[in-house]
Amino acid sequence: GYSPEDLLAKLKIVSEERKNYDPAGPRKLLGDSPRAIFLDTQTLSVEQEVDAIRAFVKGINANH
Repeated sequence: GYSPEDLLAKLKIVSEERKNYDPAGPRKLLGDSPRAIFLDTQTLSVEQEVDAIRAFVKGINANH
């Protein structure tokens, strides 16, 4: 797994990249995948994003 610091660094990159790319394409392609998570990085705090990702990963691990 990632440390909170690693996850924070990666989320900052995602947030910056969102300014350059339209998320509609990936959302359309991956929308039905149980292994995809979509977070609104403009409305969530980084802490909320970390919590959502942890819960998502925990759910994936529980199903395997």
